[in-house]
Amino acid sequence: LTYWSDQNGMVSVSNPTAIAVSGTYYIKGSPATGCTDIKPVKVVISPLPILTITTPAPVCMPGTVDLTAPAVTAGSSSGGTYTYWKDAAATIILPSPNAVAASGTYYIKIVVAGGCSTIQPVNVTINPLPISYAGSDVVICTGDNAALGTTATANYSYSWSPATGLSNANISNPTVSLTNLGKVPVSSDYIVTTTNTLTNCVSRDTVKVTVNSVPTVNAGSAAS
Repeated sequence: LTYWSDQNGMVSVSNPTAIAVSGTYYIKGSPATGCTDIKPVKVVISPLPILTITTPAPVCMPGTVDLTAPAVTAGSSSGGTYTYWKDAAATIILPSPNAVAASGTYYIKIVVAGGCSTIQPVNVTINPLPISYAGSDVVICTGDNAALGTTATANYSYSWSPATGLSNANISNPTVSLTNLGKVPVSSDYIVTTTNTLTNCVSRDTVKVTVNSVPTVNAGSAAS
């Protein structure tokens, strides 16, 4: 058998074991009898599908990322079927690709009619929540002060609510000093909202402050 690019058997195919271009080629049979026959063979080399990946936006725990969202593969070849994997060889399937809950690199594979496929990585980022600490519940007397919260953390911002009685509602460890508002005890919940300014993830914690009145001591006159 010999292999040709033309039906007259004049232009040979240089590498018939690895045809890389679609087209019609010819195979010529030449048995020992000296008689020959040549027949055409059609070769189709389909292009790989285009798989365009847009990295999904990071989310905060306990949020999840939907890799099946159309925006993730926008711009890819039309009519393809997508599958989702944990490895680049597409041997470990990714369960629940519409609700990925762990940061990491995953893989999306597109298969089009004819069986041609492309696989690409996609990065998922699930950011942890910042640590928010309002402190332990405290009891103070009217006129006393108490420190709330804890030491500030870099790239964290703080907001306390309500701001009543606080030395500064926008620091990690304000001082609280409440006066007797006409009833004793005065009890108030303070909520600190902590934001990681790099990820915009938010968490909250609450502390209860109770203010008791200072007892009044009436001293009578001593008998002489």
